[in-house]
Amino acid sequence: KLLDDAPRDLTQRTRIRLHLGTQEVIGRIVLLEGERFAPGETHLIQLRLEREVSSR
Repeated sequence: KLLDDAPRDLTQRTRIRLHLGTQEVIGRIVLLEGERFAPGETHLIQLRLEREVSSR
């Protein structure tokens, strides 16, 4: 779910910055349904990251 107060819609291949623990990695969002992801909506997405990350 995209936060209700997100400043803008997300579109196909929008660039993102992912923070996971102490890691930070750049990537892009791939929308698996539709072409636009508006605040407050829930969609299936895929994260395409520039490098591998791990988490426990």
